[in-house]
Amino acid sequence: MFSATSSTVTSTYPYLVDVWTLSGSQIHTGSAITPESHSFYNNNPDSKYVVSMPNLKSSYSTDETERLRLYVRNKNWSPNIYNKAQSTPETLLIESASYQIVRLSDHRIVIPFGTGSENHTLLSYDNVGNYFDIDMGLFESGYSYGIKYSFYEDSVASYREQPYLFKFKIDGNPQVNNEVSTNSGESNGSNGTTYSFTRI
Repeated sequence: MFSATSSTVTSTYPYLVDVWTLSGSQIHTGSAITPESHSFYNNNPDSKYVVSMPNLKSSYSTDETERLRLYVRNKNWSPNIYNKAQSTPETLLIESASYQIVRLSDHRIVIPFGTGSENHTLLSYDNVGNYFDIDMGLFESGYSYGIKYSFYEDSVASYREQPYLFKFKIDGNPQVNNEVSTNSGESNGSNGTTYSFTRI
């Protein structure tokens, strides 16, 4: 499964051909592949979407790497006589979408939106929809996090943050920092007493 942009498939070359090579030598050429066309939806000046994450779990361990998928449809979608039998509309492909991850306990931004010169949180897409891969080892155990999305819209020439927050938790206990404080004692002759306390 793969995707190709309009710069790859043009009216001059409307199809793809798979070419197999071994050690730099061509060993097989497949049949012509006619790509299925998918349209992007980012030119509505008043875009309002319903966004969900169908495969997001409530919790993860730090040794997991997940491919998280996005489902998007127009908010004002309603079935007509032609698509009434289809209970769920196909997901919309957002050509330029970015994600941000925050820690919910203190609203700290752990991974910021990559909407500038560095597109480090730009979502990929295929024929199923938009997605991104994330290493859960990037997050601290015992904390809950939230995922936010921002979609680029040509009509306003900027990104627009979506009003959704998708939550998940990292299994385990929060890491603690143990410190030791020593009381040297007073004039009553008592020996110094050591107290330990935990800072979270």
